[in-house]
Amino acid sequence: ALSDTLRREMNEFAVSVSLVDPGCIQADIFKKSLVDSDPRLTLPKEQQEMYKWHFQKRDNDLIMCERTAEAPSKTTTVDIVHAMKSQYPKTRYFPGGYMGAPIYLIVWLFWIMPDRIMDLMVTIPADKLFAVFMPLAVESP
Repeated sequence: ALSDTLRREMNEFAVSVSLVDPGCIQADIFKKSLVDSDPRLTLPKEQQEMYKWHFQKRDNDLIMCERTAEAPSKTTTVDIVHAMKSQYPKTRYFPGGYMGAPIYLIVWLFWIMPDRIMDLMVTIPADKLFAVFMPLAVESP
């Protein structure tokens, strides 16, 4: 919503605004953000135990994401260069993937599927959900 508002406000000045929303990519900032954003750092032990299933799912999803991540040179760099150099850049770029599926497909599913179904899908562990659709993405290294 913020990029949409900024794009509309900057339109009168002939300034193009594009959103680059990457999936899983190989980047140090990604790893750092995972450590810094871990909710277990601030929760008491009893709450950690109460939400143990959530943390296990988060850890499994992050492992899968890291395993299937692509190099930025193959994903985000291409889209950023296009957004900056193109005469007609896209308003949204979705480089990279998520658990072996292209991120634009995941975004499209979130847009087209009913909210309650997507709510259910995000609660299913990624390795089980994507094992059905993307068997190669869940193979052990």
